[in-house]
Amino acid sequence: SVTKITPTGAMTTYVGTWYRPIAIAFDGTNMWTANYYGVGVTKITPTGAMTTYAGMKASPTAIAFDGVNMWTANGNSVTRVTPDGVMTTYAKTGASGIAFEGVNMWTAGYYDKSVTKTIPTGAMTTYTGLEASPVDIAFDGVNMWTVNANSSVTRISTK
Repeated sequence: SVTKITPTGAMTTYVGTWYRPIAIAFDGTNMWTANYYGVGVTKITPTGAMTTYAGMKASPTAIAFDGVNMWTANGNSVTRVTPDGVMTTYAKTGASGIAFEGVNMWTAGYYDKSVTKTIPTGAMTTYTGLEASPVDIAFDGVNMWTVNANSSVTRISTK
């Protein structure tokens, strides 16, 4: 389930996001969940209506918005989900976390100690050689940052 908490502390729980929502993102209007066991995403409108889009090739672990589409990190791939639920999966990346830097989507590759940049066309560049397995990734306006399984943090220049 997903719970909305208003600024006054009122809570509304929405049930029906499929199996084990594990991550959540906002697209400016709707909330979206990445559903780990459901191998899909659920869009929740401001009125609470839910639409689930299934069919990813792997279980999503993270979700991010690029200004138009939602993207999920799926362990060994990333999936772009259009506003109407059309999915395109791009393989060849280990993906445990995902972040948008204004132009490109970046994923943290836990299993191969890497980060991967996916440009809008879907082409990918993978950067290897991290000292530890990154679990998640974030953008600070200049650099990407990973939090790593060995309790460290890595800063990666996006230039």
